[in-house]
Amino acid sequence: FFTYHVKIKILSNKGLEQANISIPLHKSNGMFEKLHDIKGVTSNLENGGHQFTELDQSKIYTENVNEFYELKKFTLPNVKVGSIIEYQYTLESPFYFNFRTWEFQSYIPKMESEFWAKIPGNFDYNIALRGFKKLDFQDGQLVKDCFHIGGGTADCSLLKYGMKNIPAFVEEDFMTAPENFISTLRFELIDIKYFNGSVKHITKTWDDIYKELKTDTDFGVQIKRHSELFKDQIAQLKANISSEDHLARGVYDLVKNRYQWNEYFGKYAHVGLKKAYESRQGSVGDINLALIGALQYAGINTEPVLVSTRENGFPTKIFPVMSDFNYVIAKVNLGEQSFLLDATDKDLPLGMLPFRCLNKEGRAIGKDSCYWVDLVPKAKYKQVDFVSLKLDSSGHFTGTVKKRFSDYQALYHRKEIRKFASTDEYIENLDEKLPNLKIKKYTISNLDSLDLPLTEEYEVTIKAFDSMNEQTLMVNPFLFGKMTENPFKLNERIYPVDFGAQKDFTTIFQLEIPETHEIKVLPANVGLQLPENQGKYIYTGDVLNGNMVSISEFFTINRPEIDGTMYPYLKELYNKIVQANKANIIISKK
Repeated sequence: FFTYHVKIKILSNKGLEQANISIPLHKSNGMFEKLHDIKGVTSNLENGGHQFTELDQSKIYTENVNEFYELKKFTLPNVKVGSIIEYQYTLESPFYFNFRTWEFQSYIPKMESEFWAKIPGNFDYNIALRGFKKLDFQDGQLVKDCFHIGGGTADCSLLKYGMKNIPAFVEEDFMTAPENFISTLRFELIDIKYFNGSVKHITKTWDDIYKELKTDTDFGVQIKRHSELFKDQIAQLKANISSEDHLARGVYDLVKNRYQWNEYFGKYAHVGLKKAYESRQGSVGDINLALIGALQYAGINTEPVLVSTRENGFPTKIFPVMSDFNYVIAKVNLGEQSFLLDATDKDLPLGMLPFRCLNKEGRAIGKDSCYWVDLVPKAKYKQVDFVSLKLDSSGHFTGTVKKRFSDYQALYHRKEIRKFASTDEYIENLDEKLPNLKIKKYTISNLDSLDLPLTEEYEVTIKAFDSMNEQTLMVNPFLFGKMTENPFKLNERIYPVDFGAQKDFTTIFQLEIPETHEIKVLPANVGLQLPENQGKYIYTGDVLNGNMVSISEFFTINRPEIDGTMYPYLKELYNKIVQANKANIIISKK
């Protein structure tokens, strides 16, 4: 039994949604959870006194979601800003393996949150507190003879946990799953001791998991049974390729180009490797288990790696929880080097994972044992822009724009281009988005050469000024994209800033002005570095030969993850970027 009691004061219109209650009830194999004793009341201060409106029991209804769970729903009556709502219910569950997780913290602030658990001595749990806020109190008591079943009696532990003055959890850009950081109490059942002296072990060891996966019909058996799906193509590769790394690359491309990912995650085969091969589409499990099998068939030392995606949260490390993992990738070992591969994305070069997989660590299922694998990428978000323009007497800029995208920046930009039927259509779209710009000629290189930087080069004409007769003209050097808003707005952020990968951006802007004009004002130089060289921003401007201005901007983040203690420094660094990107070059007539 789980009894829940809450009391909330509604302080704003946004808080009115707290009156809409939805309680999930699980069901499986003929067993189901039930709710008892649902009570609710709304209190409003009117005419100098409290007016109470109780929940109408006839307004409680059930929504059947699927075969595994349903929702019990109700809305507390007469709720408005200033109301105090209070409700309580008791949930009865036959699923004693799934002890309730308790979230002390949520998306609204709380004055106090308490959780009491009465656990019979027959049940042994791992109890872990996740999140940054610590408990304000914790207590344990022994309750004699509290559990009776089948003629047996056991004592219980009454555990009490509490927090006070709990801030609301606020999500912000550049973070992994909120459940990684929300202060939560979790229970994992280790074993059950029966009155006849036998013990049932629930929490497994990694050795247990290793043995199970090797013989699982949707995992190890699938890899072994269908490793020859690509045998003819692999034979051709071997006939023409001598080096092991080129063979691994060839097999990777074979598998990657065979399948269309159906957007389903999963660590196990979904439709099965043979059926996925024939239909040319499948889930993450179907595609990447086929990749592992094909690489092993080719004689490449390859291991499966279980992954929890960024939105799924960090996997538990102190003991194996298989439900934590929702993805599988391949780890190729070539001598002293190893590469992590995912064949679900055709634009991924060898050794680069999709952003969704950049979530600290995965668990490799090796030849003889399991071990943790670092998922932090060596690849960066890397881009270099070079803009060279000349301002003519008609008020137009003419010149060239060169862009070079590498690593993750190239991955995302390739996807942007592939949204269009052709590169011509992509360029036409650029013209439409920038009405003052006309692209006269363009070159896009290495669109399909994934191991090389993607480059774009344009010859452009830009309508800058209606007339050159104005005494003062202003030019912003960031014509092709600038940072206009700081993504970091919180006063304090305890949880880390997770970019997924390092950042390295360079912009060089050169502008030649007519002899009839001169550079009157250049934006101020800016230089700011994060502590411990975790990142930096440098902005400089120079006048060359009197009529040529050169602006250089360098922005780097040297760690994929920045600790929350560095948040004020990082926020200020981004403020400097926004300010610098707003600053204009001022040109005046001589």
